[in-house]
Amino acid sequence: MLCQHAQQTVKISIKTFLQTQFLSSQVISKNRFETKINSSINDWKSQTIDQFLQTIKIFQAVSHGNQLM
Repeated sequence: MLCQHAQQTVKISIKTFLQTQFLSSQVISKNRFETKINSSINDWKSQTIDQFLQTIKIFQAVSHGNQLM
């Protein structure tokens, strides 16, 4: 169940990322472009990990609550 959720989270996150557009009002250098793209990729990775960690925290809370019963 957790593995399926991880796969689904990544799948949705990739789909969302691929719909993202890069716009600039000026021509930028290759280095600047690569820096911006790498930054976007790193942000995407962090957001995807955060989404999955939220789910893990929910599972932990439910599991902990079940142990108290």
